[in-house]
Amino acid sequence: MSTTRIEWATHVWNPVSGCDRVSEGCRNCYAAGFARRHRAMGTRGYQRDGRPETSGPGFGVTLHDWTLNLPLRWRTGRRVFVNSMSDAFHPEVPDEYLAALWAVMYWTGADVRGSRASKPVQTYIVLTKRPPRMRAWLKRWADIPTRIDLIKSAAARGWCDQEDIEHAPFMPTALSSVWLGVSVEDQAAADARVPLLMQTPAAVRCVSAEPLLGPVDLSRWLRPALDCGFADPSDGCCTHPDNPTPECHRWVNCPAAPAAGGRAWTGSSPAAKAAPGPAPCTPSGPALSGPSAPPPACRSSTSSGGNGRREPTPSGAHGPAVLIDPQGRTHSPDTGAPAPAGWARMARYGKKRAGSALDGEHYEQLPGHYTHQHSHTPAAADTTTPPK
Repeated sequence: MSTTRIEWATHVWNPVSGCDRVSEGCRNCYAAGFARRHRAMGTRGYQRDGRPETSGPGFGVTLHDWTLNLPLRWRTGRRVFVNSMSDAFHPEVPDEYLAALWAVMYWTGADVRGSRASKPVQTYIVLTKRPPRMRAWLKRWADIPTRIDLIKSAAARGWCDQEDIEHAPFMPTALSSVWLGVSVEDQAAADARVPLLMQTPAAVRCVSAEPLLGPVDLSRWLRPALDCGFADPSDGCCTHPDNPTPECHRWVNCPAAPAAGGRAWTGSSPAAKAAPGPAPCTPSGPALSGPSAPPPACRSSTSSGGNGRREPTPSGAHGPAVLIDPQGRTHSPDTGAPAPAGWARMARYGKKRAGSALDGEHYEQLPGHYTHQHSHTPAAADTTTPPK
């Protein structure tokens, strides 16, 4: 457990480490680099090598079962990114280990009542690139006899105890303090993963568009729909008549620009504002498109920040300005002449200095009351409105 610089979380918790690449979005995996360093330092849990073609040194899937009960000792409320060094739904993570993980999140979340109620309540964010298994496992968890058997199996391996077994029938299918999400890097990934997310029972569903390698249109999943864990097979939107909510998923996280060494792509306006369909944008804004702004409590977020800014005179920029065309292609540094229609002149400032401003607004919203304001210092030329 440690604090994190990730803007949408306050801490990370890694009961599992290690993974295997499954798509182009995994190519420059930051976790694989950290695992390599941990292995060199002899860090516990990072001494198993993964397959060279899909993983790497120190990045073989490893259960950190000694960390499972850490949340039970926390004395302050946290917004926790679960498994920043892995994918909880990797096929090498046993079903009963996931049950133990869910039991811990149950005890430290908002679902326990009475004298055992957790104070403080924690919030957990679980992201995956493997939504088929996430959906399948949550459906198993929803079946109470199966849930009891999973927790009994976990107890046999020392991951759960008798109290977990006794409370298993009362644990909700969708834990209210657990946000489930998928990572998407382009439209093909969104089309494959988001419908499966919509079919997965969750209190909060989210999409992380990072790294963003191509345009992503989320219109079909952002429109108002019914939230129940069932989905229309034609478009993935929930259709059950019970428990209506304003839209299909609650939060979109998108980087404003790639981190150092990342692959650049620029595409379209923010999901919270854009009309459906792709639209030109710059590295200062997310390459997403969607419908008009949803209600404030559920508004899309671009909280990962970025490192580019529109800047006519690149004072304090890292290098010269460049031109970005409507297709997101970067052109050689300009001479100060006005940019052609639909183009933008950009300069790289670094993530902290660039902040989260885009077209006069800051995009830092989170679902419900879990709103986190940045401490970013805007660039000198920033004349945008303050965060809402």
